[in-house]
Amino acid sequence: MLPPRLKAIRRIALVLRGRGLVFSFSRIAPVVALAVALAGAAIVTSACSDPAGESSNAGDTSPASDAAGVDAIVKDTFFNNWNQGYTLRMRFHGGPADGVEIDLERDLFGNQTVFAFGSTHLAPPALALSVQESIQYPAGGTTVPLEIVFNFGLLIGNAEYDAHTTKTADYPFSCTPPMVKIFFKGFWYKSTCPDLAGHIDVTDHTTEQGGRFAGTVQGTLHAWFPKISQAEADDCNPEHTALTCQVKEPDWTVDVDGYFGFELPPKDGKD
Repeated sequence: MLPPRLKAIRRIALVLRGRGLVFSFSRIAPVVALAVALAGAAIVTSACSDPAGESSNAGDTSPASDAAGVDAIVKDTFFNNWNQGYTLRMRFHGGPADGVEIDLERDLFGNQTVFAFGSTHLAPPALALSVQESIQYPAGGTTVPLEIVFNFGLLIGNAEYDAHTTKTADYPFSCTPPMVKIFFKGFWYKSTCPDLAGHIDVTDHTTEQGGRFAGTVQGTLHAWFPKISQAEADDCNPEHTALTCQVKEPDWTVDVDGYFGFELPPKDGKD
């Protein structure tokens, strides 16, 4: 008989296996590694056969009576031990990506090129943060560009610009950062289009190198149409968004649900 704590850990592994999540064992938390061993889950095989982490929709084999509690345990355990990377579950509706389901788990350990953290081109004391990763995603026997952007805007403002993400807080989707956007199948999907349901919950906040910046994102992004160049478009201008976020029949959207945890790199890439 396993003690209750180990039973709970084993249930975590079963849920992870059922959902097809792919882990990097070089950075995985010890508690999850133990869970994998107890459940005998073949996660390494999954990583080799599906490197981008696309959902197989195989179904959750965990007991129905435990589903809600196990889900909460999985989220809490995963979130609290994720130091440098993110997960993002995407469900596309309408447009060229209609029906596509993607589950990503990205380990960014050792990859500082995805971070823009610092004050280059900004007057002091301004400090900005964004994370942007470009992926070649396997689809239909080939690969297509998939780009993920977490833009937290200014963590510290200056005399010219107000700060956006100043503290731990739950930030509803709006026309300003913090925001998330995704490029897939030739189109951007953004959280900055009007009247979208969603939020970015920043649970750990820092402005220092080596500090932890973490949280969750959940909601619906809308396709962004290039009727105005991105350099000129103002997502807070209703005249602009009437063109760039125009309604399609049906709407082109993507539902997202994810977690991020970053250890901030040197400012402006300088140690």
